[in-house]
Amino acid sequence: MMRELIRPIRRNRGKAVAYAAYALTMTAAACGLWVLGERDYDARLDRFEHELSDVTGSTTMLVADSIDHVDLLRRQAEAVLAEPEAPGSAQSLFSAIEPSKGFAGYAIDRVPPGLRQKAIANLTGSGAVPPAQSGAGREIQMALALNPLFEATRAQIPDAAWVYYTSKNHFMALYPWAPSHDFHWSEDLVTYDFYKMGLPENDATRHAFWTDVYLDAAGKGLMATVGEPVYDGSQFRGTIDLDLTLGTMSRFLAAADFGRARVFLVNDKDRVIADSAAPAPLGALTELQAVLPASTDLRQAVQPNGDQPGRFRIHGGWVLQTQLIDGAPWRLLMIVDRRALLMDVAHSIWVGVAG
Repeated sequence: MMRELIRPIRRNRGKAVAYAAYALTMTAAACGLWVLGERDYDARLDRFEHELSDVTGSTTMLVADSIDHVDLLRRQAEAVLAEPEAPGSAQSLFSAIEPSKGFAGYAIDRVPPGLRQKAIANLTGSGAVPPAQSGAGREIQMALALNPLFEATRAQIPDAAWVYYTSKNHFMALYPWAPSHDFHWSEDLVTYDFYKMGLPENDATRHAFWTDVYLDAAGKGLMATVGEPVYDGSQFRGTIDLDLTLGTMSRFLAAADFGRARVFLVNDKDRVIADSAAPAPLGALTELQAVLPASTDLRQAVQPNGDQPGRFRIHGGWVLQTQLIDGAPWRLLMIVDRRALLMDVAHSIWVGVAG
């Protein structure tokens, strides 16, 4: 009788042990898959971060090179102004300035014999040519003395479309040389940001400044200008500027492998400079909000005041990271659809398990 009672108990205990062992096995497998998934998820984010750091480094280097060349030109301009007279080459080139036949001003429309066109800027200004020994004349000779540095800057920064000096005395030295019937001095030039941002009231610290992004009128795509003010002692004289084409930024992004991530380079006005999802460099001014996926959470999360540079953060269904560009008011913004990323991780694990 007792044996008949014990036998079912033993059978049930055996089933319970089997069930417990099965549950433990499944739990262990689930934990193992969770760990694998977590490692895969983190590895993908690490790869995205590495790619973003590479692009940040390349962009920062181009920005730094542009600022360094502008700063060198500015220092050379101020050094020449501090001397009693300009170099002989600048004095000689001054004699090539003639009244223009195309506008009410003067220009170097005939390259002097013995000089390469690629070696000089065209200098155009309003009114009559100032006397060589006047204040404006000395300043013109200073601008002409910058020609070797203009040429070197353009050679070393291929993305520099134009390098130029804009004077408070109503003239501009523009490199590379272009005939005055294509471009010449206009009083409108002193109303543009590349000049206004260097004025004492706008740049009291005399540091480099960057203009907003704009579309080049000559068809070279998106551009931004970096400049510095030039002083003669305590007197503001003008600005040195470099127009930088921004197509290279798009090529930096295109060369990276961002997978599910999408990356934007934007300025402090939230204008898009480059977009990793664009098949070619942007050809129009684009606002960040206009190209973001339709997500209220995301549109709130990308605001600059929410940035934590160098760290991933989760906002709603999105993973984001920002990297600031030293030397320019720009930032790289990476966004990742978290759900899509998790689905990729799950698919990768399933393929690994199922073989």
